[in-house]
Amino acid sequence: MRQWDLYELVLEGPTRGNPFVDVDLSARFTLGGESTEVAGFYDGEGTYRVRFMPEHQGLWTYETAGNVTDLNGRTGRFECVEPGEGNHGPVRVHTDGMTFRVEILDTWNMTVTPLDTLYIAAVDAEKAIAYAEGDATVKLPADPYLALRIQRVV
Repeated sequence: MRQWDLYELVLEGPTRGNPFVDVDLSARFTLGGESTEVAGFYDGEGTYRVRFMPEHQGLWTYETAGNVTDLNGRTGRFECVEPGEGNHGPVRVHTDGMTFRVEILDTWNMTVTPLDTLYIAAVDAEKAIAYAEGDATVKLPADPYLALRIQRVV
């Protein structure tokens, strides 16, 4: 398993009733003192999945939790090694009002510049949806578009 790749836990479970709403499933992934809980989902035909992207290298363990005996308390582990070529990790955008910072999890240095003809708009998805649906009480700084140009600094 490579860092920042998708680890998929596949479990077989019940099909009776409505598993999409009747069955709760999650898994806690742990590395050292760090722990992340991830929700699982029913994928049909008795198959349940939990998807996880490890951000750190090392020996990860997991344990499932759920309201169904077949899915509760399942444990396992996997080794996460260095990322594959070209995998620089996820891109995260952080904002404080109109100031944005892009974070790449490896050693790249990046600059972010708003495009000249568009403006940075609301990051709050609920406000953006309300604005798009015509709610005149929602105030956005400009057009409801987020447009960034990301350049690699060499």
